[in-house]
Amino acid sequence: MSNRRIAVVGGGSQYAVGLAESLIDYGQDLLAGTTVVLLDIRPEHLDIVHKYAADLARTVGVDVKFEKTTDRRRAFDGADFVLTTFRPGAHEQQEQDERVPPKYGLQGNETVGIGGIFMACRVVPVLREICADAQELCPDAWIINYTNPTQHVGDAVRRISDLKIISLCDGYIGASPSLTRLLGGHPDDITIYPGGTNHATWIMRLTVKGEDGYPLLRKRLSEVSQEEIERLYAPPPPEQMEAPYDEMYKQFIPQYQFPFSLRLFEIYGLLPSPRYYWLYLLEQDKVIAAQRSGHYVTMAGFYMKHRRPRTFEGLDQRFQRALQNLRASRRKGGGGHGDLAVRVMAAIANNLGETFVVNVPNRGAISNLPYDGIVEVAATVDRQGAHPFAMGQLPKALVGLQNSLILSQELAVDAALSGSRSQLLQAILAHPLIHSVEAAEKAMDELLALQAEWLPQFRK
Repeated sequence: MSNRRIAVVGGGSQYAVGLAESLIDYGQDLLAGTTVVLLDIRPEHLDIVHKYAADLARTVGVDVKFEKTTDRRRAFDGADFVLTTFRPGAHEQQEQDERVPPKYGLQGNETVGIGGIFMACRVVPVLREICADAQELCPDAWIINYTNPTQHVGDAVRRISDLKIISLCDGYIGASPSLTRLLGGHPDDITIYPGGTNHATWIMRLTVKGEDGYPLLRKRLSEVSQEEIERLYAPPPPEQMEAPYDEMYKQFIPQYQFPFSLRLFEIYGLLPSPRYYWLYLLEQDKVIAAQRSGHYVTMAGFYMKHRRPRTFEGLDQRFQRALQNLRASRRKGGGGHGDLAVRVMAAIANNLGETFVVNVPNRGAISNLPYDGIVEVAATVDRQGAHPFAMGQLPKALVGLQNSLILSQELAVDAALSGSRSQLLQAILAHPLIHSVEAAEKAMDELLALQAEWLPQFRK
């Protein structure tokens, strides 16, 4: 038994229920004896998640204790892990990130373009407080980050503290089920090894049942027509979707736009991942045209309309399903969005040396990207942290875009830490999606005014 302690920043969020299920799952063995402290600024949400988690742990009979608090210092005191999964501001601010830039012919998203830069600027003031408390109260703890934009967070934490951090994103996971539609088999047969920057990675190695997957993919593509591919990846009928097409943020359509990924494979010889974010980067005109149409729904807008009203809906039924699954056997990836973070913590705590996709300093893993840049790569994880695989070089045709994304991210963290308007404008202009100084400055000033409450560093 251990007396391990995990503090969850954002313990009352929409993802916290699935996270609790994963913690209970792994509490059956690898994380037995753990105390999980749920921390959130919303007591009403915290109460719901805590009751669900504590009742489920007690009913399953695992040695995992759940506590709740709104006091960060209490949560961090003696923690071995600090899991960050919080959103500074609300989805209303995220929707501003998405709605304002298209007015000026630009794009925004919580990780892409000017929207991603503003999300980083809202995150950094909170990170300063988190790191200051953690440095004092749990200096040996691992920060396992799930807060977007994940590569900005990884860079910021290493600049403002001596804390150990692994930043995570599970966006790459969708590549395997997308490929099985074309190649057959089961998603578990496919292993991908991405390389690049978060939400802009390339699958540098691909295996299918241990065999090199790229020759198999080329052979399969030679056997099917473009029309067959389009039919294979057509969206499901409207009655099978949780919202009508014209109200559906298309990221949530299974397999959406995978044919575009195959088109990029034809051009570059590597598959991109995740499938939907490459539309922002390489089909900007189409995206902006959609954003300016009368039918576009932002990611934040979709969430606020279709997900937020049902955040804790159906918990009784979910409890029974989770109870049945947990009593039956260990569920691979069974806890939903937070399961990856729990698996990483279990690998560190038990020195397992398992392979995960992480966001960490490059240190030569991708030999033609900046040595200290934050990259997303496959790595083994043990008690010493993440050990990235040597992935070699990205094709020369892709290096320029990746370097621009890394540079813009680093400049964005500069600005978020300094509160300098001029540095913020430089970060925005360095992003490869920006094509106009005037447009960038107008969008920046509007967002600074709208989000002043969440951007205290820029008030001066």
